Amino acid sequence: MNAKLSYLEHHLLRDTYTKETVPALHRIRKYLIEATKEASNSYNEAISRLREYQGVDPHFDVIARQYHEIVKKLEGMQWTIHQVEMDLKPHHDHAAV
Repeated sequence: MNAKLSYLEHHLLRDTYTKETVPALHRIRKYLIEATKEASNSYNEAISRLREYQGVDPHFDVIARQYHEIVKKLEGMQWTIHQVEMDLKPHHDHAAV
């Protein structure tokens, strides 16, 4: 039984690692190493930012939320002003009459 498993393993390895697949596997490995490095760098940057954020004054979070709410209200007001301006513009239908 061991001999048969060994034989199957040998054939599996032989069929997997051919002249064509080995270079492709090396390219894939290189790509994965680079992608891992980039992901690790991004992760470390995010951790650094998080630590910086956590070190900020506790009231900063409240101020940031208030700022966000004010910006949203201003965007809503700008939209309303734009709609009113559109309503006040003379329409082509009314200008011809």
